[in-house]
Amino acid sequence: MSIPDLPPTTDASAASLQQALHECETQLAQERQEMAGLLYAVSHDLRAPLRAVSGFSQALREHAESSLDSTALHYLQRIEDSSRRMTTLLDGLLSLSRLSQAEMLWTDVDLSKLSDEVALQLAQQHPEHQPELLIAPNMQIHGDARLLRQALQRLLENAWKCTAGKAGARIEVGGTLLNNQPVYYVRDNGVGFDMNYVSKLFVPFQQLHARTELNGIGLGLAGAQRIIARHGGRMWAEASPDRGAQFFFTVQSSAATTAR
Repeated sequence: MSIPDLPPTTDASAASLQQALHECETQLAQERQEMAGLLYAVSHDLRAPLRAVSGFSQALREHAESSLDSTALHYLQRIEDSSRRMTTLLDGLLSLSRLSQAEMLWTDVDLSKLSDEVALQLAQQHPEHQPELLIAPNMQIHGDARLLRQALQRLLENAWKCTAGKAGARIEVGGTLLNNQPVYYVRDNGVGFDMNYVSKLFVPFQQLHARTELNGIGLGLAGAQRIIARHGGRMWAEASPDRGAQFFFTVQSSAATTAR
């Protein structure tokens, strides 16, 4: 079967295509700006009633705590906890939105150094949990250092939570080659998850573990995936229950010195 020749591209058609592309980009940028503005307005307007709910419940507790029974005090505590959680969710939603809006500054980035810095910060924040850390040296990539640091922060925080309370906890950050392309990973030997639910992993507010097991709001991994997508890469995971998890990601046009 012969393949028909494509019609020649004329200067006029190329100009028309470029104009259409420019209009699409302009419209997309405008819609993203409007969405960010709407999200900020909604989050800002919701904070006032949340503060009121929390404030009045605390005032009621202080005013009448001695006359309230244990059930009433429990209800008040639930109201205050829910108000705080809703505030945390709003903050997380705003942070997730900003990841899509932030201007990117492309530079050479030492991924090993960023991982060391983030791990040190987490170790200081959680002195009760000190997993073994293995961070490969000389992982050099090209990207936005501030955003990549946030991605590592989210991935390592997830690994920290998933290994909490585990004897012999271990977290690794490294790189390898897949089809001659650099691939980076954050690996832990923690609680893992069932791969049947992997499609929910990077969806905002979706959690594969109960809040009683892992304290979180379901935005950390979604944010990390969004950062990697902005770098022209992709993120995926492999895991099994109680046998740990591995989060892999690529970054477009990265030049890495990988450590196996």
